[in-house]
Amino acid sequence: MLEGISELIEPSLVWYIVFATLVYSLVIGLATLMFQILLYYQQEKLSFKMGFTVVSLSQFVNFLTPLKIGPVIGKPIIGKITANLPLRKTISATAFENFLGILIQLLMFPILIFYVGDQLLLDGGLLLSNALIKWLIIFTVILLGAYISYSYNWFIPQLIKLKFLVPVRLKKFVKRFGFTEEAVEKILNDLPSFFLNKKLVLKLVLIIGIQACILPLTFLLALHYFNVQIPYMLLFSMYWIAYIIGRLSIFPGGLGVKDVTLGGMLLGAGVSGVSAIKIVLVYRLFNLFPILLLGGIPFLMYGRNVFKYRRIKPPVS
Repeated sequence: MLEGISELIEPSLVWYIVFATLVYSLVIGLATLMFQILLYYQQEKLSFKMGFTVVSLSQFVNFLTPLKIGPVIGKPIIGKITANLPLRKTISATAFENFLGILIQLLMFPILIFYVGDQLLLDGGLLLSNALIKWLIIFTVILLGAYISYSYNWFIPQLIKLKFLVPVRLKKFVKRFGFTEEAVEKILNDLPSFFLNKKLVLKLVLIIGIQACILPLTFLLALHYFNVQIPYMLLFSMYWIAYIIGRLSIFPGGLGVKDVTLGGMLLGAGVSGVSAIKIVLVYRLFNLFPILLLGGIPFLMYGRNVFKYRRIKPPVS
């Protein structure tokens, strides 16, 4: 086993990790830009440097916690501690950003499943290769997404009902920072203004689209490291299917679920079992190191302040 590990640790691997860190930095930079835009819409200014710190630190916390708690709860708290941002504005920005991201991923998921199923499962069979059927499914998914967007005022409260999944100790902890049910409900009432601003939504969708194209590059690096060639569109679909399924996992970072999904699709693409395991392990390394580097450093600087912070009065400013 030690020999297998030593084979992975080569000088060339260090360069791949450096490239993976650059890719991750670009993704965090785009996320920072999106956060800045949402705050600016609420007449709140934030420097790119401080925004980068807030976003990278929230991603670091997210990697260590289940149910994507880092971006949803962690970002507003981190923004308050590091940049003294008003909680109400950061919660509104984070809620809208996550809802929009989840909506886009829900739209993507059946289309990606359809594409990967055609490429890997049915080997391009006539049933799924029929263009009319494909476009019909895509059109149906778009209509579903449009309906969800139009009826967001119904869907958001349904998501709030999932609060029972959050541990009791965590609920008590976040209440120190003003995350009461009354405060959250008041913030949700402000969200319609975000949806009504078409320019704002278009800007965010464009940034999310760019992010979606860049994120699979870390998976591409892992494949390239083992000289495995997969077309980008198929690689893109495999990555996002695993990501979305992993997002439903209760484990930090989608650990386990995302890995098994990626490994299974690699097997379907003709990659050997041993190579698939190595690719997934190296891919995890390419994701873990940048998170620890870019998020761990500010965590050492600001992490202790979270536990020393007293309850904010009023609850949400």
